[in-house]
Amino acid sequence: MFYRLQMELPVFSVEQCFSCGTAPPIFTRENGGLRTETCLPFEYSASLDCDFKEDFCTQWENDGKWEYGVTPNNDLFELPEFIEGNVAVAVLDGANSATLTSRLVPCANNATITVTYYRSKHAQLRICIDERCTVAENASGQSVLLFHRFWLYVIVEGRLSIAFNSRRLFYVKIVVESSVSAVAIIRRVETRGHVCPLLTPNQLACNLLKCNFDQRFCAYTSERVRCVIDRKAGRAILRSPHFRLTTPIDLEITLYQPTFGSQTFICGDGHESLDRCHLLLGPKIEVPKVRPVRFRLDPDMQQFALVAFHDKSLQFGAATFIVSSIRVFDEREDPVC
Repeated sequence: MFYRLQMELPVFSVEQCFSCGTAPPIFTRENGGLRTETCLPFEYSASLDCDFKEDFCTQWENDGKWEYGVTPNNDLFELPEFIEGNVAVAVLDGANSATLTSRLVPCANNATITVTYYRSKHAQLRICIDERCTVAENASGQSVLLFHRFWLYVIVEGRLSIAFNSRRLFYVKIVVESSVSAVAIIRRVETRGHVCPLLTPNQLACNLLKCNFDQRFCAYTSERVRCVIDRKAGRAILRSPHFRLTTPIDLEITLYQPTFGSQTFICGDGHESLDRCHLLLGPKIEVPKVRPVRFRLDPDMQQFALVAFHDKSLQFGAATFIVSSIRVFDEREDPVC
């Protein structure tokens, strides 16, 4: 004889700090050099505008090849002394590239973004929005002739701009490439026109996590929607996408779980052993009804899983689990998105 455990579950997996898995590296001068610092989740400016002389500009994500700080001497280049204060610096040692990527921009209207830069002759600098790019030409900007280790090289100072309009989400990228040794320095980024405020980490997380489960899983993944098992214990799992938070958020999970003895758990960061999870609903269910259940996610959590579990099918029959929706609220009880 077989017993059925039916799990009609937009069912759960509980993924990098923002786009790269961690908050963008912060760079400081130490003993005459530049280095990468480990950092924690953080809030960042809602504007693309950035003056590296005044700020780390963490609304721009670093691919690990840019350094932040005062301009030191380097084995490849003696950087110009007239560049005062902090800047973002990429030193390329041939066949290499470096990219600064903005946080997600919701929209823009009649906008222009301008980058003030210094670069060596062979550093190919461009600004890109989606697949459209503007490239810094060697003929543009002012040139400074520098001497380093018995040879001369040219540093070009200039401003590079691109105009854009968009009603949908997009990223802005500042890219430098070279097939030989080269250097690029970013002093500031400025915008004109209307650029919608950048989404916060919690808003980005909310857009990933909220879902009505109307014939779709949104960004969630599931091992199965329905399963049929014998007398052995059975479970179904609905896994969230990876996300990053800077402040706690509350999940409101709407569940329908009518079977006595059945249980729904929430588990954090891949720990799906039930003794490490939090019980949301069950096993004592006296009146079958749709229930909204709240659970708080702390900033150190990056993924969660909802686990539907039923090992009492002999006593109480098959169990049905339905997740109708997941909504996201802040600590003031206001919807995040």
